[in-house]
Amino acid sequence: MDVHPPLAKLLFASVGYLGGFKGDFEFAKIGDVFPKDVPYVLMRELSALTGLGTVILSYLTLRNTGCKPITAFVTSSLLIIESANVTISRYILLDSPLIFFIAATVYSYTKFQVAKPFTFDWFKSLFATGVSLGLACSSKWVGLFTVAYVGISTVIRLWLIVGDLSVSPTSIAKHIAFRLTFMLDHLSMTPMFQNLSLQMLVSLLLSL
Repeated sequence: MDVHPPLAKLLFASVGYLGGFKGDFEFAKIGDVFPKDVPYVLMRELSALTGLGTVILSYLTLRNTGCKPITAFVTSSLLIIESANVTISRYILLDSPLIFFIAATVYSYTKFQVAKPFTFDWFKSLFATGVSLGLACSSKWVGLFTVAYVGISTVIRLWLIVGDLSVSPTSIAKHIAFRLTFMLDHLSMTPMFQNLSLQMLVSLLLSL
């Protein structure tokens, strides 16, 4: 039974399809011998690429926060030799795409925080944050923790904006409206939230 949202599995299935995989191997347990017609090397390359992307996004995120290039380079390079990241980047697991999408969310959100409000870069980063959140939540359930991180951070930022007397009430309303619209709209379009909404609707109808 599938216990996680489908996005990461669909990514691996798509790569496998491009390599000639017919779907006749179930990946039932770790340690199974792969048949010759299973392009497991190609599927593992997807994990490797997303793991590499995570390192790059870590560097860019640190640069967004004001770190010097050498500091960001050395810190992000540590992920290359970090055992857990190296391991999940070598296997056909959902975790590598998930962490990549989480890293994309954090990068987009930090870029959004440092952008001038209501500029093109501000809207672009806000849009990218919403998309990345949706991708993370559509890959694995633990992506919800990323939603909690962005949600709590957004509430804190809005609280500071509300307390800033130099910001007009109109600007405060825009901040709240745009953040809710961009982030919640993208989340509501993800398969996970659609399935959750459907389950809640069915449960409500059955209780009547």
